[in-house]
Amino acid sequence: MATYSADDLALTALLKIVPGGYRLIDLSDQRFVGVRDRFQRLALKHLGPRPSLVGFVGADQDAVAAASAAAEWAGHNLVPSAIQRRVQPGVVVIASDPPPGTEAGPVAGAPVKTAIWTVDGGRLRSPGRPPGSPSPGLVRGAVASLERGEGPPSIGKIDVAERALMSGKPRRRSFTLGGGAGIGILLVGYLLLRTVPGLLFGRSQQNGTNVCTAQNCVVLGSADSGKTVAVDQGMLVVVQLPAGGTGAGCTLLDSAAAVLQFEGCALDSARETDSYRAATPGTATLRREGFTATVTVR
Repeated sequence: MATYSADDLALTALLKIVPGGYRLIDLSDQRFVGVRDRFQRLALKHLGPRPSLVGFVGADQDAVAAASAAAEWAGHNLVPSAIQRRVQPGVVVIASDPPPGTEAGPVAGAPVKTAIWTVDGGRLRSPGRPPGSPSPGLVRGAVASLERGEGPPSIGKIDVAERALMSGKPRRRSFTLGGGAGIGILLVGYLLLRTVPGLLFGRSQQNGTNVCTAQNCVVLGSADSGKTVAVDQGMLVVVQLPAGGTGAGCTLLDSAAAVLQFEGCALDSARETDSYRAATPGTATLRREGFTATVTVR
């Protein structure tokens, strides 16, 4: 049987888990004071209707206390919002070589659905799967990799996977185009920017209800005027407003152009759809006649 640490398991499993929408939580993150220090590693998936916390603990850490702290945090912070009206949060704590008496399974009395999974003797026990949690198969695959003697990945590899997830830009091989082909692609790209936002988000606002069509976007409408929303870097911010008015014509961004990068707009007789990419941390104001919204990029 191979020898590996709880942190080795955390790194190996996180490389498989992060592409599912998770972000690593640093010890210095003030939002997790009193929680993060109970874990070897902690990751959060906060987008969508089933947000999730996944944490890893070692033999010298109390898995039950860690699970209780994480569940308490999730109960207070992973709550419905103007963007996501209904949520079902979940917490999973993965205990490596747990001390005697640590049982795998759901944690009774937790404010959100919480489970402890144990890894002991090269075997994963994962009864109970809270909402939004990763597949036990991903963790089982990480255990199998370490049991074969393969080394854990570096934290840099996980950081690259996380950045690729947030930017939505997988690495591609570079290639060179001739001048004519390049001009053609630019023209096609311009036409897509003019039309695609309307096709993708044309049905996102129905009866004034705020609906996000994907986990990496936020859609704002007339009913959201005056609101402040927080997004992560790489997310798409889409604003749909009735056509007309002095601001019509893709002139919505009022300040901090470096924070939100304009991606395109679509105009028809009924509405104007403007889309922006959250580029750098900061605060930007979106403003048009009768509409104002503040966007904070974390």
